[in-house]
Amino acid sequence: MGPQKNSVRRVIPLNAKLLPLLRRYRLQSVPGKYIFRTVAKDKPLTRQYIDWQLRNVYATLDPDSKLPRITTHGLRHTFASLVFESNPEVTPKDMQNLLGDETMRVVMEIYVHATKEGRDRTRQAVNSLNIL
Repeated sequence: MGPQKNSVRRVIPLNAKLLPLLRRYRLQSVPGKYIFRTVAKDKPLTRQYIDWQLRNVYATLDPDSKLPRITTHGLRHTFASLVFESNPEVTPKDMQNLLGDETMRVVMEIYVHATKEGRDRTRQAVNSLNIL
């Protein structure tokens, strides 16, 4: 679960393959209320804290590194794109509810990105039309 901009909590589905890894991590880590927490205190990680940590990692990289810089919000874009790409049955309304966006326009215009696989599927669909 995570907070929305308006502080409403919602349930985010967890990949079934990730659950055993999280359980193992929990058993091997220092006991506390949160699985992902600040090191000094048992406080949940905030988006700002994670972005700060990412900036620290990027600062240590070789300037010629080809590793793309990404923020937590960039991960949100990536997540939405990968979910849409992995299952064409996921509707924009499904994703709107999952992401907690006010309109489907936000989902379609901001979070969903065209991919090579999507363009290939579209081309195949157009080629399969029985028009001649």
